[in-house]
Amino acid sequence: MQVFIVDAFTSERFKGNRAGVVVEAEALTAEEKQQIASEINASETAFVVQRDPEYFKVEYFTPTTEIDFCGHATVGTFHTLASMGKILLDGGMKKIVVETRAGVFPVEVTRLKDEILVAMTHSSFNIAPLECDPDGVAESLGLSSNSLDREFSILFSKTANWHLMVGVKDRVELDRLSYDVDKLSEILLQGSAVTAHVFCKGEGPGKFHARNFCPTVGIPEDPGTGSAAAAFGAYLAHTGHLTADTNEFCIVQGEKMGRRSEIGVTVHLRGGQFEDVKFSGTAVPSFQLIEHDLVNRQMSSSSA
Repeated sequence: MQVFIVDAFTSERFKGNRAGVVVEAEALTAEEKQQIASEINASETAFVVQRDPEYFKVEYFTPTTEIDFCGHATVGTFHTLASMGKILLDGGMKKIVVETRAGVFPVEVTRLKDEILVAMTHSSFNIAPLECDPDGVAESLGLSSNSLDREFSILFSKTANWHLMVGVKDRVELDRLSYDVDKLSEILLQGSAVTAHVFCKGEGPGKFHARNFCPTVGIPEDPGTGSAAAAFGAYLAHTGHLTADTNEFCIVQGEKMGRRSEIGVTVHLRGGQFEDVKFSGTAVPSFQLIEHDLVNRQMSSSSA
């Protein structure tokens, strides 16, 4: 077993979204995985087992619970494995398959000059309506109803995890929002959503800014959320905001936290209908932990 801390959706150390990555995790129990994730204290830690050269199983734990899927930890995991040589980038690119509790997904790992790009594709999505008044959502975010961008319907969207999609008018509204934990959690639980993905249009075409809140799983704010980015791409296709066969844009997230993330999103339509969505990003390693000391410290702590 080897343990790494990786910053995902960035090429700059201590930016982006921090993830734990535990390689060769097959011997760990669920309790030990939870203890390690709590010790690492990243928003998510991924535990990976390699079944064969092109097939991997990954489990994801927040500091408090196991979740079905995590995008930034996926990017961090396969960036780490490629950097270690456990994924051989013959010809500069490798296609692999990743099994998660949310489903089985294709991943491409590509070497681009000095960077490794990880991209995961989701080929299906679900949309669910909001069961409360949109003004109640604005109130839960500490905003007025006038802060909402009425061009975008408030809906739940899912490609791997459920996310609440909320559009606001501009960066000023996005930056100043301050959510009520209880009120927002109640709305999220109504839709079984992991996060609220609050977004606005960027300065030019092909760019959005976003903030992401996950109070129901113990994460006050997430600086880079790949699963929400994929769900957002599907949401834009569903609501008619995308019309080209291939639609590419960038989501900038984490600026308010001082951990800027850049998430690439590509949505393919065929005959005007959704075909698939891909989120992508690079990563940079921060630390490799001494796994023996980490596990022993957890075991000693739990028996004290």
